[in-house]
Amino acid sequence: MELALIILAAGKGTRMESDLPKVLHPLGGKPLVAWVLESALALEPHRIVVVTGHQAQKVESEIRELFPKANIEFVRQTEMLGTGHAVQQAKPLLGDFKGDIAVLCGDVPLISTSSLKKMVETRDQHQAGACLMVCELPDGGSYGRVVTDKNGQVQRIVEAKDATPEELALHRVNAGTYCFDSARLWAQLEHLNANNKSGELYLTDVIGLLNDAGEQIDSLSVDEREMAGINTRDQLLALEKSLDAPMKKDSKKETAKARKLRTTLEGPFPSEQISSHLKRTYRADGRPLDATPEIKIFSGGANPVLSREIARLLKTPLGSMTVTRFADGETRCAINESIRGNDVFIIQPTCAPVNDTLMELLIMCDAFKRASARRIVPIMPYFGYARQDKKVRPREPITAKLVADLISHAGADRLFAIDLHAGQIQGFFDCPVDHLPAFPLIAEHLIQRNVFESNVTVVSPDVGGVVRASIMAERIGAELAIVAKRRPEPGKVAVIEVIGKVENQICVMIDDMVDSAGTLVAAADELAERGAKEIYACATHPVLSGDAVRRVQDSCIKELIVTDTIPIPPERMIPKITVLSVAQLCADAILRIHTDDSVSSMFGTWERLDV
Repeated sequence: MELALIILAAGKGTRMESDLPKVLHPLGGKPLVAWVLESALALEPHRIVVVTGHQAQKVESEIRELFPKANIEFVRQTEMLGTGHAVQQAKPLLGDFKGDIAVLCGDVPLISTSSLKKMVETRDQHQAGACLMVCELPDGGSYGRVVTDKNGQVQRIVEAKDATPEELALHRVNAGTYCFDSARLWAQLEHLNANNKSGELYLTDVIGLLNDAGEQIDSLSVDEREMAGINTRDQLLALEKSLDAPMKKDSKKETAKARKLRTTLEGPFPSEQISSHLKRTYRADGRPLDATPEIKIFSGGANPVLSREIARLLKTPLGSMTVTRFADGETRCAINESIRGNDVFIIQPTCAPVNDTLMELLIMCDAFKRASARRIVPIMPYFGYARQDKKVRPREPITAKLVADLISHAGADRLFAIDLHAGQIQGFFDCPVDHLPAFPLIAEHLIQRNVFESNVTVVSPDVGGVVRASIMAERIGAELAIVAKRRPEPGKVAVIEVIGKVENQICVMIDDMVDSAGTLVAAADELAERGAKEIYACATHPVLSGDAVRRVQDSCIKELIVTDTIPIPPERMIPKITVLSVAQLCADAILRIHTDDSVSSMFGTWERLDV
């Protein structure tokens, strides 16, 4: 039978005398709710829903970070109206679920997987309406009392504050963990009322309602340690001490003065904290001490669609981060989750508006550096300012070097880029650069289109792209041609000569980017005049500024093939443009960087990739 779990984690924990949500208080180096979730996830449930309330976003963020691979769903209890009300909030997610539903409290950390499994098996075996965990205590204190008939059959649970003196004398108490048949649970939740001293909807009342309906109620006895809930700092400290009992068995008994001082400090003494820390097997964020750093994927605002696809391929959720603008236009970045000790990958091409996207990247790098990320790797499918890589005239800047310095000093430990305008830009950085081409993806697309089955010439639309075109021509066994051009004035292109065979050939022009499309269109016109049969244009980065789309549409180019390193707005898409995704390329590179594997071997059959 299928199993779903509901974890109750909405309480504020007023008696903890702290604004930190109760379930996030640490025990043995990890939050209380992490202990519960570890035991619960070991059951391999089909669904798991956590009900949050006080500081819901913080609780949800911590759980997602601790269990990034678990398929955990969240619902919020906006009003604290009792445990029954909390479970009701999960009905929109689990109302159609058929099977067992186990309800656990997020502040009962030592509940064991074996007991949970036995509870579920007991209910299934007898097809009972419910099975609940109970414990025999000489003094039940504030725990709810389990009322049974003369045969020991559970009839109802009564909360301590609502119990009569006779009921308070009972020794069997409710451990607060249940397994219900889903259909019968939802049916009885509809009949709950708040006729009690707290004015709340008690989940415990469902047990009485099921009994009144003639349903069998099973119980499972557990050890007092397993049912120990945490409601106060003293209880948390006592449980912490019990975990470290072997280490502290020779400790002196605390005096009244020491206990008073401990209360003032609101926590264990420093020596106890140090001893406890040295015994920990978990980091402060709940991961084992020997765990490898996690991958954290964050997206800037330049290309969120590509970022989501990369995260999907890596089966890793995008990190939570808020990027806003102040009234005067300044960029503000806030990271909403801990990234300490993790490998952080920031997906942010510095495309238009280039100054905004660049500044956003720099601010994000600085934020992650100050948040103690283990390694910060900007993933820049498109590197803006790359064309300003040398001095053409006196007194000109080399802006590509300036941008490289800014990124390095902002905190980048490594950088990944696709098809830099010039390979030597890698040397501008003070950190390692992984540089990969996209033209193998473009070549694969053309091969699948059967473009290379006829006579094909690979054309470089200018002298600067000869190396790139020659590598592609060599790898696919095609002819090579070069278009020599000059610019009589800015924004205008004049073709001087075409070197190579183009007559009656299918010409495939390849370049790193298409900006105004002036070069591509002028080269295509010249190829058509010289007898080219069909003309394809390929570029990695679709800058497409100004009237570029109109020029391509009106040209003799049959198809312009680009990638999604830069997003193209829907209103600028035309049938002639084909967009290939580099998401798989980026995802593979991220995984290789994270695991310190070779990145260049991704295209082992393509030589001389640093073009």
